[in-house]
Amino acid sequence: MKKIVILLILVLFGYVVFPQTVNYIYNVGGDKIYFQNNPNIKYFKFVDKLSKNQKQNFLETLNLVSATFEQIDDNIYKVIISQNVSSINQILNNEEFVEFFSSEMLHIQDAVIQWSGNHIFVQTYKKNSITTLLDSLNVRYSNIDTINPYLPNQYSIKIIGENAVDCANRLFETGKFVYSQPAFYRLNVIHNASYSQQWALNNTGQYGGIACIDINVEPAWTITNGNSNVKIAVVSNGVDLDHIDLAENILQGHDLLELGSNGGYSGNDYHGTSCAGIIAAVDNSIGIKGIANKCKIIPIRFHKTERLFYDDICIKAVYIAMDCDVIHFSATGGSECAQLTNSINLVTTQGREGKGCVFVIASGNYNSQFVMYPASLPSVIPVGAMSPCGERKSPISCDGETSWGSSHGNRLGVVAPGVNILTTHVADDTILVMGTSIASAHVAGVAALILSVNPNLTSTQVKNIIEQTAQKVGDYEYNTLQNHPNGPWNFEMGYGLVDACAAVQAALGVDLYTRDSITDNGTEPNNIAIENVKNSPDIWLRRSADNGTEHQPGWNGGTNHTYIRINNRGEGSLGTDTVELYAKRATLGFIWNLGWTKVGTACIPSIPAGGSATVRISGTFPNYNRFPLAWNSPNMEYALLTRIKSNVDTMTFTEGTNLLDNVHKNNNISYKNVTTSSAVIVDDGIVTDVVITALDNPTDGLFRTSLTFSSPANEEGNPLFKEAEIRLIFPKTLVQSWGSSYTIGGAAKVNDSTFLIKAADAKLENISIPANYEGYMMAQINFLTQEYSEKDKYEYIVDQYDPINGDYQNGLVMIVDKTLRSKLFEAEGGDNVVANANTPVNLSATAIGEDAVYNWYNASGALVNSGQNISVTSSATEKYTLEVIAKADGYKDYDSV
Repeated sequence: MKKIVILLILVLFGYVVFPQTVNYIYNVGGDKIYFQNNPNIKYFKFVDKLSKNQKQNFLETLNLVSATFEQIDDNIYKVIISQNVSSINQILNNEEFVEFFSSEMLHIQDAVIQWSGNHIFVQTYKKNSITTLLDSLNVRYSNIDTINPYLPNQYSIKIIGENAVDCANRLFETGKFVYSQPAFYRLNVIHNASYSQQWALNNTGQYGGIACIDINVEPAWTITNGNSNVKIAVVSNGVDLDHIDLAENILQGHDLLELGSNGGYSGNDYHGTSCAGIIAAVDNSIGIKGIANKCKIIPIRFHKTERLFYDDICIKAVYIAMDCDVIHFSATGGSECAQLTNSINLVTTQGREGKGCVFVIASGNYNSQFVMYPASLPSVIPVGAMSPCGERKSPISCDGETSWGSSHGNRLGVVAPGVNILTTHVADDTILVMGTSIASAHVAGVAALILSVNPNLTSTQVKNIIEQTAQKVGDYEYNTLQNHPNGPWNFEMGYGLVDACAAVQAALGVDLYTRDSITDNGTEPNNIAIENVKNSPDIWLRRSADNGTEHQPGWNGGTNHTYIRINNRGEGSLGTDTVELYAKRATLGFIWNLGWTKVGTACIPSIPAGGSATVRISGTFPNYNRFPLAWNSPNMEYALLTRIKSNVDTMTFTEGTNLLDNVHKNNNISYKNVTTSSAVIVDDGIVTDVVITALDNPTDGLFRTSLTFSSPANEEGNPLFKEAEIRLIFPKTLVQSWGSSYTIGGAAKVNDSTFLIKAADAKLENISIPANYEGYMMAQINFLTQEYSEKDKYEYIVDQYDPINGDYQNGLVMIVDKTLRSKLFEAEGGDNVVANANTPVNLSATAIGEDAVYNWYNASGALVNSGQNISVTSSATEKYTLEVIAKADGYKDYDSV
């Protein structure tokens, strides 16, 4: 099976098949990285300072033994051998002319062509001296170099008279090195093409009749075009330092190949010029316009042509870029190099004065189903290429270019435009280019804009912002996955297309929220207890669109109008966010998201920092069966839930089924579960205050809960329990289903369906609600004349807890409006009576001057009779209690005889 897979890879990449052998090196953990060796293709490097004639004579010697050759770089040549392999090996093994030679090695994982030079990378354990170790292991070397001084005990060693792969493996197998690897030369793949405008920045253009999808940068430019203090290292093969569209934004650069050229180009080394233009071309109305056109470019030249790069120079380039804000790196593919990995991890965590450099890199142009190294490192931002029509660039995408595809897979971060991109070219020209390094240049520009508005962000924060705000483009399914925490993700597109405006907004620190209580300041999790987040002051319902500010019950099944106040605790928003409204019958026992109806969505206007705005959502609410005592009411009490949706201000915590937990943790979510009292007629024509709420279980299993009843802490004035009798009434069949498993605290059971609250804090613990049950709980409130005060509004809180672990489940706020009385009354049952046993006695209540009900109870609380005048017979001394209830409003008073 392995041979078949290898063959397919070789055919895919057009690789010429010769007799081959498998070779390997070790990674840091000791696992083997495999290569396919091709002994019929050699790469060699001339020793420095050979004359042109000496080189020509040597090449003619190779030609005499049936070898063809191709110049790769100034002193590096590729030799293709058709026969006489051993003879050519003997010719190449000439230290007078050849510094090193190596067989071509194909990295099996991604089919990148590599070959080893005459350097190896090693890291010693602290107790070991590098020179002592090498001498003890009989390693011949001519130079030991510390490429990156911030990497302790890590060296580049120029070896003599030994193959670098064999030497590195031999050293690692001694167990005396953390790692030992050959330094490789690698062949990269870069593409160029042509197009007539910057479609990636402005989607007014079309491609093949299809509207192009851009990175949304023009709205970002209304916030920033970049800051001149932000520096982007363009690590490539040179930049045209005098280009009319670039010169103003170019700072002192570095050339790791030709000392003194400041990162300028030479010959066909224009790839860095192309990338620099996309990132930060000056806005001068002459040529193109860069994304971060006020930021500065530091060119770092680390390879001469478009194709060849060398591990030693890559490491130096990364180290030199350590003080830049953003690093755009143009080299991908091949096996992992431990010292390069360590250098990249160092700059992304310790660079930029400890905040970390933002490291942006291409995913690779190989159409492979995995991101190429070093773009595969977790600390960098790997960028794939997108075609104009919003799909991953592949040989069959809409642009018609069939020669390449964007590498993708599990490590992919985002995508950006990478096909037919107009950008700067040498000699003040423009060029039409493509490739994943071109795509990643767009993301580097966006990263520079982010740091322009918020330079204090860490590299990780910038990476998260770019990934979290990406546009979900194309006909792809984006899924929430555990190993991709920054939102829905796709194997081909990563988190989606980079969105410059959304990313800049996020960097500004836009933080929209609705309050869960009047003390809520938007912190996450909320700074108040979870029990106190069920009555948002920023959500209220009105039966008409009258801009009223007091919450009302809604029309049952009709059109209602919900007002939502949105606050901004961060920087100014741009008005691209929305808020969703969900409704459900006010209830105890619900979970998210079962039984909720989405009523509508509203756009949130631009809100300045520290400001707020109120939006209205009008829509049809769900229809429910009415409860007892409310048969004729057109109103329904609704629970309301709002969710702010924003590409910038996303949910901080993942939502679960516990709605209150979602609200408590995320300031984007708020809800109002409030019921209000209504005056209804109960037995004997008494009008009294009643609050009714649903008590449901929408699941297929038994739901266990405990209910607590109390007034808010620190409530002004008397609590409800102090001034009124509170009776809790449930369906009789539900109470019967509880059996003897429940317990009562601070309450008394009056009959098969009713409980009388007897204390300021009362409980019904370990009750159960059957599966798929729809029921109710009614609170009947009768105010007491002897406890009367001028207070006219009360809150009464019902909270639900898991009876097993005590976790908070849900809560409800009852709002009770008291009818204020102009006339108070006292129950008068007359004086105490002395009578003979078993002799009838007449008890008479004094009329209160209004229509009322007079009830008489014995000492056990049983109703003896009703009426103003009754007759009783007792066999022993007994206490009778008179209850007087005003029919107009249910007010009560008591007396005893």
